[in-house]
Amino acid sequence: MSKSLSSQQWETLMKGFEKHSLLLFKNQQLTPEMQLDFLTRFPHDIQAVKEGKNIAPFYKKMPGYPPLLSLHGYGSFTHYGHKFTLPAGEVFKYSHVWHTDFNSISDTPPVVSAMYAVVVPTKGGETLFCSSIKAYELLIPELQKQALEMKVCYCPTINFKVEPQGRRRIDDVEASMKNFNPPEVGRIQPVVIQTKKGKNALFLSVHSAGKIEGMEAEASQELIEKFLTPGTQPEHIFSLKWEVGDFAIWNNREILHSGTPWHLYENEQRLMHIFFLDSTEKVTPAS
Repeated sequence: MSKSLSSQQWETLMKGFEKHSLLLFKNQQLTPEMQLDFLTRFPHDIQAVKEGKNIAPFYKKMPGYPPLLSLHGYGSFTHYGHKFTLPAGEVFKYSHVWHTDFNSISDTPPVVSAMYAVVVPTKGGETLFCSSIKAYELLIPELQKQALEMKVCYCPTINFKVEPQGRRRIDDVEASMKNFNPPEVGRIQPVVIQTKKGKNALFLSVHSAGKIEGMEAEASQELIEKFLTPGTQPEHIFSLKWEVGDFAIWNNREILHSGTPWHLYENEQRLMHIFFLDSTEKVTPAS
């Protein structure tokens, strides 16, 4: 990746991305400039990226680089001449359940997300991936029909804990009610979208799913769990144990992903470059 790829190599790479929705490049030695150059050759909305349409305010930025590049991790670092500390906090909690990047706060979530490993712990810190297309296909017909008819009301003020496995949400109802501000509601999104491939895909972010329209919150969470369970079984998950120089790029509208508990490596450090290629294209609800 540090060398220029021929047009034929790029064509092969794009076909792989189209087929698998996730690419992993191992053992790369890339500067931030190289990472940005490589990633922005993937299909994206140039103007949306330039405007920083989906810049996450909860991620630290690196001075001197485009806001497309964010820093994600835990620990104190000197990185490209800059000293900074990344404390464990909300960003970890919210990434440790199954989610689609930005679908709870934007009607035009990124098509492409990516992460590059700079510092990794000796244990823990895996990222889990599964196909949101396969997750829909694995549902029994009754649940497929229900999912097609439903929308989720997202709310950014929800408080919750995470089960030890790091992928299931347990609501902290009392804390949520204290912080709940009715006008502060995120997007109302379909449970299922139609992808560019013409296939249906689950489109969920567990961390801020308030409730399904027309249902109570508790019943909504139970149903969302039913939607997610078949496609997130171990045999359908790719668990990425990060190594320095790993560069993972995925289709954010076709892949669900989840972090794993940070307390497994709380005595170590982890530093990732994280990217979101913005879009102005709204998702298409499945029918």
